[in-house]
Order: sequence, then C-alpha cells, then structure tokens
Amino acid sequence: MKDQAFRDYYKILQVHYDASFEVIQAAYERLTTVTNSDSVITDYREAFHILGDPELRKQYHKIWALYFTEQIDQIRHEMLPYTTSDVGLNTNSNDSISITMLQSSLEHATEIMDSFMNALQFSDFTRAYYYITNEDKEDYTQEDIELWRESYHQCYQFERYQIDYTRTYKDCKLDNVLYDNVIEFKVTIHQLNLVTDETETEVIRKCTAFDGSGWRVWLGNENIRKQISFYQDYAKNHKRHSGKYQAEMKTDPLTGMLNEYGFYITAKKEVARTKRYSNPFTLLAFQLNCQEEARETACLCQLSTILKKALRITDIAARLNNKQIICLLTETRKFNGDAAANRFLRLIREQQSEQYTVGCGVVFFGGFTELKDAVSTACSIAACSPDLPPDGICH
Repeated sequence: MKDQAFRDYYKILQVHYDASFEVIQAAYERLTTVTNSDSVITDYREAFHILGDPELRKQYHKIWALYFTEQIDQIRHEMLPYTTSDVGLNTNSNDSISITMLQSSLEHATEIMDSFMNALQFSDFTRAYYYITNEDKEDYTQEDIELWRESYHQCYQFERYQIDYTRTYKDCKLDNVLYDNVIEFKVTIHQLNLVTDETETEVIRKCTAFDGSGWRVWLGNENIRKQISFYQDYAKNHKRHSGKYQAEMKTDPLTGMLNEYGFYITAKKEVARTKRYSNPFTLLAFQLNCQEEARETACLCQLSTILKKALRITDIAARLNNKQIICLLTETRKFNGDAAANRFLRLIREQQSEQYTVGCGVVFFGGFTELKDAVSTACSIAACSPDLPPDGICH
C-alpha cells in the first residue's frame, strides 16, 4: 500500500469492517454506477483494490484498527481525584473535583469500554487487545484473548450489551497494581445459550483504569483463565453446541433455507450496516397459496428452490412459517426491489409445475424502524390478496 495519509476504505465503500468479500464487491459495483465523478470513482477503485484482496486487506486492517483506536486516545486529560468510600476495592481519597472534569473523564472511559465490548461482539481481537491495560498485556497475549472468546462462543452467542456507570475510585489497587483513577461499570450482556436455546442476561462488573496515558480496560490476571476453563468444561459436557448444531439451529430442515431465528441473527449485521452507512435494503415476502392442501409441502419446496436459485449470494432468505418466505436483498433500493420481485414472480410462473399462486409484499428498509416490524409489514402485504396471480405485487 502507498505511503499516504490514512484513508478509511471501509467508510469509502460504506461497508462494515467485518463485511464479507461479496458485500464489499456489491457495494463497490453499486457505488461506481451511481456517480460520474472520476475522482470519486478513483477512491472507490483504490478502496476495492485493498479490501478486495485478502492479503492487502489483512495488512490494512491492522493499520485501520491501530489508527481507529489511537484517535480515541489523542485527547489527553487531567487525572481526577474523586470522593468515594471503600466498597470492595482498595481506595483512599477525600478530594473533590469539578463536575466538568468528572464528566470529561467519564465520557472517555465509557468510550473505551464501549469500544472494547464492540470489538468482542464482532470478534475483532486486534482492537480488543489494544484496549486492555499494559499490565494485562504482560499476562495475556492476543492469542489468549482469542481463545477466551472462542471458548465463550462454544457456549453462547453474544447478541447485545448495555454499559452503565457505577462508581469512581481514586488511588485504587487492582491485582496489586495501584492506579490513580479507576471507573467501574455495570455491563449487561444479552446472550443466547446454545445449550438451552434460551436468551439469558448476565450482569458483570468491569473496570477501566487510567494508566498515565489513557483509559484502558482491566481484565485481571486470573479472570480470563478462569472463564476459559469454565467455558471449555461447559462445552465438553454439552455436545449440542458443536458447529453442526449451531448451523442446524438456524436452518429450516424442509427447504434448506434459514428459519426465523436464523434469519434475524444473520440479518443483524445488515441492519447495523444500514444504520451506520445509510445503505438500505429491501424485504420481499412471498405468500404461498396452494390449491391442494395435500400438496402444500411440495409447493413450498418448489417455491423455495426457485427463489434460492434466483437470489444473489449476498441476499438472505428464510422460511417463516408453512406458507411464507422472506428475502432480504442487500444494497437494494425500493425501485430495484420492485424489479427483483417482478423477476422472481416471472421465474416462478415459468418454472412451477405444482398448482399454487404467490402473493408478494415489498418493503423498503432504511433503518428507521425495527426489522421485525418491517418483516411483519411485508408479510401482511403479501397476504393481502390470497388469490394474487404469480405476476402481481402488493405495496
């Protein structure tokens, strides 16, 4: 890569940093067709040249992660003396501080904690490792962090988190290391237990410590090893959370498409990307109306086969119930979504041998509503005309 001022190629192509090659390629192709500016197209080509090549992207991502995290630490702030009482951590201070300084420090510490949790959620171990204290880095390598999270993902699926401020300490000792200032947070994690198939909520205490140059997340020299051991033992005693089982959890056995759970889990990244970059997608819902109840399964299988062959590799399709299929068309605006729906319905009409009609609902998703609401709307529209012929669409 050329020696030049840092450029955020992910932002240029409007994709998430963990986007697949197919998504990056689709974004590049779309962006280059909607502009006539040579300079802008040159930027798109440069970004795709880097992100489209696995080795170049790997090198670039390390630079990107370092740059991204360093930006957070460019602002150096004064150390804060707080008034607090001993609540389990070693503290001693009766000093006071202005509200302005307190708020500034809390904002920086919260930003670091949020960035760390976000890196864990998306398995960006380079970024996660950057955010931990120097003392933790003496105890753990980046490979240890990866093992910790891999062990966790054998048992749980990280869905979302919430960070709440708890308290602040002055002259606080963590694992026999004295920090001038420590801020404690309550982190609420919502996760799917891959053994019980139930969503669980776990509340943990996590601290950020000021190490003289910036705020960092404190892990503790025994915490990670204990958790790795716990997750590995838990996984060893429960065979259900193998990779095969996790795939089966998300798949509809009849059609081979995703099931409803798998759809929402898979679509989660697309929703996040839409909200982050304002790149919309379109939802197509298909309502199956089989003329003979005894042939309903055969009709559903045939319809799903036709749709799967017609969809792009970046699109997402799932069976919601016995008579409905939902498709998420990535990087697709309403006009193109309408065109795609018409094309699908034409293919169904041309290829079907079973006796059925299909209703289709088209909903444009711009990130301003909840995905489940948009899906519900699309399905309701598709069901609005039960006898709709295979070349008709409701809006």
